[in-house]
Amino acid sequence: MEQAKSTAQAGESGVSDAQVNATDCDRDFDPQKDEVSRMTFVELQQYLDTNFALISKNQRKKLLRRLDWLRQRPERRALQKEKRKRKRAEAKETVTQQPECKRQRITKMKDSTCKIKIAIDLSLDHHMTDRERMKCLKQLQRCYSLNRRSCTPVQLYLTGMAGSFKSHKIAINGFDNWDVHFSDADHTTCFGKENVVYLSSESSNELSDLDEGKAYVIGGLVDHNRCRGLCHKLAEEEGIQHARLPIDSNLVLKTRKVLTIDQVFLILLKVTQGLSWKDAFLETIPQRKGAVAIENFVDSCDSASGDTDSSCDKQPT
Repeated sequence: MEQAKSTAQAGESGVSDAQVNATDCDRDFDPQKDEVSRMTFVELQQYLDTNFALISKNQRKKLLRRLDWLRQRPERRALQKEKRKRKRAEAKETVTQQPECKRQRITKMKDSTCKIKIAIDLSLDHHMTDRERMKCLKQLQRCYSLNRRSCTPVQLYLTGMAGSFKSHKIAINGFDNWDVHFSDADHTTCFGKENVVYLSSESSNELSDLDEGKAYVIGGLVDHNRCRGLCHKLAEEEGIQHARLPIDSNLVLKTRKVLTIDQVFLILLKVTQGLSWKDAFLETIPQRKGAVAIENFVDSCDSASGDTDSSCDKQPT
């Protein structure tokens, strides 16, 4: 009854039965789910030739677009294949052009041409808190790393290890395997009192050159100025030589001339590698300390000589 009614309404509106059927077909057709969407180019072309009059205008457009897409598929695939081939070639060329990263050759201390001895005195651990000891260990780790990466490492000694550093060293993985001379004895026992030069910023003696016959001792102390002058005092009491780095002869600093363990070590290491004291200082001392080469400082003072409030007269001690 409903079909007859639909046919009658179609007749009244001037729409043919074929068009009504095509509209009903179009309403039920889903190109994503229907087998038409899985047809090849030839199959879809045959389908269109056979059912062209039965397909709605809308659906006809969709199928023609798909037919066109299928027609161009071989060309698209060829272009994609060529693109992938070109990318692989470019990637291969890039890898070829990049310099090969060679693993840095490690020079052990025994094979080094540098025989300068630098010792870090670890007998001062009782002057530090646990937190300061851990900071000291980190600075030791940096000293070892710097020496390890050097082409001409110095002879690095850790002396006076009989204290609590024995228990704290477990905080550093592989500490016992370091390429370092370990000793529980103090520096005077290791090198002889006459061969030791204890470095201290309070010393009145200025270090000029590094001598292979001497052992230069850095105090293994992190105290935040709580034990100011301790290393100088110990050197005086032990009757051993002491000296300060030649900062005054090369630089002017805005702050005190006290440096960390690893900074002192790096300066000495750079000097053994041929750098001047001035260049070693400027490359190592942090910018916040306001290090200025002394000749540059003098030049700036000369240019500001007419200024009565010049800061040139206010050098830190």
